[in-house]
Amino acid sequence: MADLIGVSNWNIYKNIIRDAHDTFNQETVLWQKRLFGLDIHGEDDDNAQYQFIPLKCLMNYNDFKVWPLNTPTVSGELDRETTVAIFNLKYLGENNWLSTNGQFLFNQATDRLIHRGITYKSTGDTLLAQAYNEPLLVHLVLTREETETATEQR
Repeated sequence: MADLIGVSNWNIYKNIIRDAHDTFNQETVLWQKRLFGLDIHGEDDDNAQYQFIPLKCLMNYNDFKVWPLNTPTVSGELDRETTVAIFNLKYLGENNWLSTNGQFLFNQATDRLIHRGITYKSTGDTLLAQAYNEPLLVHLVLTREETETATEQR
């Protein structure tokens, strides 16, 4: 396939996607990165420490939703709203946020993203914008972490 399109065309595509970060990926989220894991008894540590890292990304809001995603329960409603944060792999790599095999160093079990005051957990991720032999972007599917009650304000 590279012979049909030409390697130089792939390089043009890569440069366009990578350079688009400076234009489109301007939404700031806070990466709440957990610094250490379990306590000496193998349980969650109530005194866990976090590093808060501002990240630039493109937010893909759930703009195709045309019906409610809230799930009613006896004690209230659960918010099943999701969004997607799209990150440029070159940007992540330049900041040492990629593993040696090019994976985003985001721990889905313990790390969170905070966007506009709402805490999200990642419920999945995937590489995208394939350019012949390498992906250029990664996106994280984000679900709200907390269940809000009627007395909480946004």
